[in-house]
Amino acid sequence: MKIKSLFFKDVCPHLQATKNNLLLICAVFIFTGCQTFQTNYLTLTEGQWEVRALIKDKARSNTYVAIIDVYAIKNEKLKMDLISPLGDHLGSFKLTPKKFELIDMRKRVYYTGPPSKTSFKPLFNLPINPSDFYGILFETKPESKGWRCQKTSGQLSECSNEKTHIKVAWSKRAGSRRVISIKHPNAELQLNFKKFKNKIKPGAFRFIKPKSFRTKAL
Repeated sequence: MKIKSLFFKDVCPHLQATKNNLLLICAVFIFTGCQTFQTNYLTLTEGQWEVRALIKDKARSNTYVAIIDVYAIKNEKLKMDLISPLGDHLGSFKLTPKKFELIDMRKRVYYTGPPSKTSFKPLFNLPINPSDFYGILFETKPESKGWRCQKTSGQLSECSNEKTHIKVAWSKRAGSRRVISIKHPNAELQLNFKKFKNKIKPGAFRFIKPKSFRTKAL
């Protein structure tokens, strides 16, 4: 009986301490695994995203939902493919420093011209220069003139342009996910970024005009 008493007196406290330490380690691992680490887009120069978009063309009273595959190399080239929820190709555009191309699958028209604030009119009816999307995607001040930006906790929260009456807001950041809204009196985009990869798949920037499509200058 004395030996048993000494065992519980001397050994059991150590076992209890070990048990407590194990529970603490498990709790730390669980907490760490549940944490979402914020993607710092300021440090990146390329990426591809899957975006669920709500597109409102207020001037034409038209609203629709699309899945947008976005591919971007900062300040070099940008491409977006718009797909309907049923999988139909709605349109695509590609931007390089001196050229903007846009395909409207519904109207069967291929548009081309130098980048300008009228480039998106056939697709979004949004008077924004395509190159401003580099800043929107990589969370820096858009490059065209007239933008004023605000930051919250060191990150862009809102940018507005009094000349074009466009307002951009970043919200609901979680890891690589975020919501970006682009608002104008004539149109509105709500972009819900779902998936992200920091390397672009081969052939992503391939852009071919369908032979039967009409060509229009922008």
